[in-house]
Amino acid sequence: SRQIPLKNKLCFPISKVVLAACDVINTLKLQPNKPDVLLELGAKRRRDSNSLPARGKKRIKATGCLREKKLIEKKQDQAQDILAEERLIKLSHLSRGYWNDQTLLAEIHCKKGSHWNYFGYSKGDVEILQPEEAVYLIEIGALELSYKGLPLSLQQAYSIVLTKTFPLYKYQVYCHLLRLGFIVKRHAHARSKESKKLQPKLESEHNLSEKNCIPLVTPMDATTSDEVLNKLNIIKSAQINQVAISAETNTDTGIDFDVYLPNSNFKKVNFGPPNITIKVARYEDPFPSGSCIAKLISSCKPIPLKWALNDNGDVTFYSFDDLDIPFVN
Repeated sequence: SRQIPLKNKLCFPISKVVLAACDVINTLKLQPNKPDVLLELGAKRRRDSNSLPARGKKRIKATGCLREKKLIEKKQDQAQDILAEERLIKLSHLSRGYWNDQTLLAEIHCKKGSHWNYFGYSKGDVEILQPEEAVYLIEIGALELSYKGLPLSLQQAYSIVLTKTFPLYKYQVYCHLLRLGFIVKRHAHARSKESKKLQPKLESEHNLSEKNCIPLVTPMDATTSDEVLNKLNIIKSAQINQVAISAETNTDTGIDFDVYLPNSNFKKVNFGPPNITIKVARYEDPFPSGSCIAKLISSCKPIPLKWALNDNGDVTFYSFDDLDIPFVN
């Protein structure tokens, strides 16, 4: 057989090259249904990823067809496979502590990693975590939290740590902000500076009866369109700082979180003023009254206030701002 000279002056018999190529062809012929190697590696990488399948656009109405059912089952199986995977974490990278059922706080005695630049606060030689901080660190595989001598699983942490102390819908917003890269702390009223008090505007009470009922517009008022519209303008526009603040006992009127931009100079000893404050609400909660909105905005001035609306895990942020609508003749 002829020899093929190579640059490194090594020679391979051409017959061996031909035989090796024939072996590859025969292997592919014996396995005609085997996918391409690159496709298989790509599929394995997708299977090994730790992210849940992304949700697509929601259909308006289910058709009930066979293709739709198979697609739903496939998505459910993918999510179940990822959730069923066991996470392998080195014990040397785990912080350790235990859950104090009396104080409803997590006490950490062994700290590992850089999370402690932003999480918890020190109390002597012990690091104290709020319930939402402890569960989040368990969720990302950075903390082993024990309760009654046994380490808690993530499901047990949700049940034991969060159920009694922190609503799940607020925890979802907390995690959402952390994953966006912000530093999130519970709102501390002691850190809030006393804002300028609003001058309350007395709200007049109207006890209507048949005797004092009067029409909004009389024939004498119908001289021009502007006069009629002014008479029908029952709800007057007002600035936020002009809204009367009343005591509301049946609604949650507290600010939930102080949010800070990512900053390497952030210090747990002195947080400083936050960049924004967050009020969390559920989609099914009643719309806040003007008094509630004015009270919250007043309490955190000059820090901007955002409403985080949680709709079963989908978080949207809103704000209430003054807007002057131009008058059109």
